[in-house]
Amino acid sequence: MGNTVRVAEVHGDQAFSGKMMAMGLVPGAALTVLQGGGGRPLLIALSGSRFFVDWRSSELIAIRAAEPEREKEGEKT
Repeated sequence: MGNTVRVAEVHGDQAFSGKMMAMGLVPGAALTVLQGGGGRPLLIALSGSRFFVDWRSSELIAIRAAEPEREKEGEKT
């Protein structure tokens, strides 16, 4: 819990995909799972908002590991 991931793809019918897109769950979007899993709804943080996604719907959202943000050119670590 609490790990940030990126949306890889949203599966499902057009109505479902449209609802997810309206909430900002689009490929490339970074999200954090705050609670849930294991058959329970997921509490997700995305773009400053928090919302629940039911377990069955969450199975239709493919995710990938979020890559660390690259340092801006010229910045020192």
